[in-house]
Amino acid sequence: MDSIDNKGKAQALINQISAFREELARLKKLKDFSLPQETEKTILANQDEIIHEMQKRFLVDVNVSEARLSLGIRVASALGAIALSLAVYFLFSEFWDKFPTAFRAGIATTAPILSVLATFFVMSRDRTGYFGSIFGLLTFCLIILNLVLLGNTFVLPSSPRAFLVWGATGLILAYSFGFRLLLYAGLLSLLGYLSAEVGTWSGCYWLDFGERPENFLLAGVLITAGFKIPSRGEHSSFPVAYKVIGLLTLFFSVLILSNWGASSYLSWEIKSIENFYQIIGFLLWGAMIFFGIKRSDSYFSNMGIVFFTVQLYSKVYDWFWDWMPKYLFFFLVFLIFLLALLVLSRLRKYRIERTTV
Repeated sequence: MDSIDNKGKAQALINQISAFREELARLKKLKDFSLPQETEKTILANQDEIIHEMQKRFLVDVNVSEARLSLGIRVASALGAIALSLAVYFLFSEFWDKFPTAFRAGIATTAPILSVLATFFVMSRDRTGYFGSIFGLLTFCLIILNLVLLGNTFVLPSSPRAFLVWGATGLILAYSFGFRLLLYAGLLSLLGYLSAEVGTWSGCYWLDFGERPENFLLAGVLITAGFKIPSRGEHSSFPVAYKVIGLLTLFFSVLILSNWGASSYLSWEIKSIENFYQIIGFLLWGAMIFFGIKRSDSYFSNMGIVFFTVQLYSKVYDWFWDWMPKYLFFFLVFLIFLLALLVLSRLRKYRIERTTV
């Protein structure tokens, strides 16, 4: 058990033990199968020792009820962190203008540093990370508050680089302490920075970057590619955040452009722009489905299927809704999705056959 150095590995080991015990119980019940009594007793005793050690070191969840309780605790810690951050924000806002400029600058600078130190202190004594995550999120919020208040105090011009600072802070805190919530916050901030920079390169004011979905395409691709960053131990679940943020950004941007061509930078006719992005969308989602099935990655395949389905339904609606009887329209939709189901089933069967050869 020396190789178990974080809660993620410990929980995975406990899950394997639970699966083994469930399968052993099932076999004994259905097939009258049983291990020699001494062998089974030795195995179960060894597993009990492992469970006790993992609970003592990492407070892992041994059963479903404990897992649900842990989820509730994580939600409560996240909500508590948000509440504490809002309390600090309104406290600063209430009394900020009553302090001299030098004092305000000092508080804005030292508050995040003190919060980081508090995070280190709490994490050194909190094995669960529930309480440490509160101070971690508070640090992230204080960095945001720092730039906003200092900008207002010294009348600094607004800049998209603030998103870069926030994103870097979120990523550093996430990888330093293993906080997934801060990873999502950091990636969203980085998404804002990249999209705003693309908008300024295209000639628009950076605060208007949200008006052009094409500003998000590059950011979506780059963030999605981040799932290849090596992640082990307590960071093993981090690639999921890159996939979720990156793919949703990329797919929604293409979906909006394929149905709202007026928002594009392209100078073509609106219908031509929409047709162009519809083709791009179908190719992109088809590629993601194939990629996800080939790599057994459900995030790519499932997101590709969802967006492919939404786009396909919207096109069928545009083509047939106005002139086709409604019962016939929905029967056509059923046939299309039935065909898609057959194709996906064949792809899945092909994938299974390849992996079992």
